[in-house]
Amino acid sequence: MFHSVSPKEVLLHYFNYQSFRGNQEEIINSILTGNDTLAILPTGGGKSICYQIPAIIMEGTAIVFSPLISLMKDQVDALISRKIPATYINSSLDDYTQKQRIISLINNEYKLIYVAPERLKNIQFQEALSKILISFIAIDEAHCISQWGHDFRPSYRLINDIFKFIPQKTIAGFTATANSEVQNDIVKILRMQNPKVFVNGFSRDNISIFTEYAENKNDRILELISANKDNSIIIYAGTRTQTEEISNFLQKNHFQSLAYHGGMSSEQRKEVQEKFLNSEVQVIVATNAFGMGIDKPNIRVVIHTYLPTNIEGYYQEIGRAGRDGKESRAYFIYTKKDEYLPSYFIASTYPNQDDIQKFFSSSISYLNTQKKYVLNGDLISLSNIYNIESKKLNSIIRLCERNNLLKYFEKDTIFQIELMEQSKKVLQIISNLQGIKNILYLKLWEIRDEKQKMEFAVSLHSLSAILDLESTVIKNELDALMSFSLIQIKQISNLTGIHFSRHLQSINLDEIITQSEARKQEQIAKSNQVIELLKTSECKSNFILNYFGEFSEHKCGKCSSCLNIEDDNLKTSSIQLKNITIKTSEKPEDIALYKKIDALFTKTGTFLEFAQNLKLPPADAAYISQKAIESGWAINHPKFISTELLSSVSKIINRHPAMRLSQIRSRIESEITLPELRIAVSYAKKLGKRPN
Repeated sequence: MFHSVSPKEVLLHYFNYQSFRGNQEEIINSILTGNDTLAILPTGGGKSICYQIPAIIMEGTAIVFSPLISLMKDQVDALISRKIPATYINSSLDDYTQKQRIISLINNEYKLIYVAPERLKNIQFQEALSKILISFIAIDEAHCISQWGHDFRPSYRLINDIFKFIPQKTIAGFTATANSEVQNDIVKILRMQNPKVFVNGFSRDNISIFTEYAENKNDRILELISANKDNSIIIYAGTRTQTEEISNFLQKNHFQSLAYHGGMSSEQRKEVQEKFLNSEVQVIVATNAFGMGIDKPNIRVVIHTYLPTNIEGYYQEIGRAGRDGKESRAYFIYTKKDEYLPSYFIASTYPNQDDIQKFFSSSISYLNTQKKYVLNGDLISLSNIYNIESKKLNSIIRLCERNNLLKYFEKDTIFQIELMEQSKKVLQIISNLQGIKNILYLKLWEIRDEKQKMEFAVSLHSLSAILDLESTVIKNELDALMSFSLIQIKQISNLTGIHFSRHLQSINLDEIITQSEARKQEQIAKSNQVIELLKTSECKSNFILNYFGEFSEHKCGKCSSCLNIEDDNLKTSSIQLKNITIKTSEKPEDIALYKKIDALFTKTGTFLEFAQNLKLPPADAAYISQKAIESGWAINHPKFISTELLSSVSKIINRHPAMRLSQIRSRIESEITLPELRIAVSYAKKLGKRPN
């Protein structure tokens, strides 16, 4: 049931706008009529209004999942300023404030409540959800749910758990950057039913993109800022150190500048952000940790001083310029020193097979000998324990988290617990304990018997692992036992470490290695596309639109390519895609396999027969064949790839070098599988085959 008010009336009354932009009204009406909805709107395209207006109109409270605390606060502050009842609940609030907001939620005092997906683990929140009328579920930054998205967050996969506590509701997902692969992932993982998908175009007609070579980055930055003294500017740097170095350089040259990066405290980051939003400083120099949710309309220039790892992130970052629709510029500054950064990033971030085997062997040995499911230590100390570089170890841990094999926790609460003597009164209370409280209390006595002490330290994550219960559940039940005067609790410290799953010892290691390799290849492909953007003489805007599946021949007429002001140094620089392509092994057994692949290319009539001869799954057969082709060991034309198909593929990749496999397949008249297409594309690129 809806209030008798139209979306346009709400738009005018609360937001003071006369009309909607683009397809905002269609998206709103889709939600109002109960359709699962996925909306891809460019940064600054007005995503928030598309779920805020339905929340105001519909009865009940909209649950909005959002990834960042600062993003929640900014959104809620803006809503409250418009007299729209909204709130957020997150870890920045003390227990009392959280409880008060839960009470207000149950009393139906809010139209929107913003939470992180992790909040679904909280029992009080679960109970509150079961007691309220929910209008619909909104997911902001929905690309975070996809492992192929540029900002994957495993916690986003918890969102479907909400339907354990409430009836099925309409789901609406919103993002600025999602290619077709990520869109499909979002729909599948959120289990959207016949969703209406709105793509409001990726074109940002008011932003001109310039890629240029510079002998000295700082000098070029100084020139650009000097030419834009009255404008707000964001400079993106590759490391925390670089943000501070560039900011200090600008300050010495009398420009108001501040650095922003993940190594700063939340208070420091908030202060810097507010000074920039309030125009107290002209320039902010940041890592990619800065920007999500930034809504400053008058940013005129965005400068990248490093090679981003993917087009999605780059395009979202430059989209922070010109949100008011006025002409703005994005500069991509490159020097010779940058040419090996992508290959260095990939080599230092992604583990090899030996690293993965070492991690699992050491972890299983630890479980078997120590009989513990928790290994304490921060990333640096764990790196020393496993003898694996910290970045590679982090990649392994994240991969394991996606497979529910472990959880890396930043803080493990250590409690000092004292069991009360079993007096008559205590025994009476114990006799009435039921469920989890009884199980937990008996476990505490088991620990007491082991330690031979009535007072002992216990890890929250250890109890969680032993009892196979969420940490929030354990904490709540411990509080209950203390309220019954059965125990006394004193929190003594917080630790960091890994909480292993019981399933770890039964893992299929080959499957994990295959997943790791797939993610590495995906990152290689994404890095290649960034380099193609850097070097292409095609229209820069058109290149990006093609990447996102908008195949337009229209040129922007104002990027560095269209204006024909590409630097010859950039075009002829030694940066090569081969620097970050798949590195092949020189082991004799691998070379023998590559030669076998080359021979099979001439003998097998179908791809399935080819994979069966290699005794490999189709995806693995395709990846290894790609290695064989790129390394030069496989030179024969694969018999199962027709000449017509090869010609079609060659034409497409010549015209659209950034196009993904799924996009290529959608443009050819063939029922080819993606693994088979991977081989066709690799062979076409190796031949350098081009249409006449």
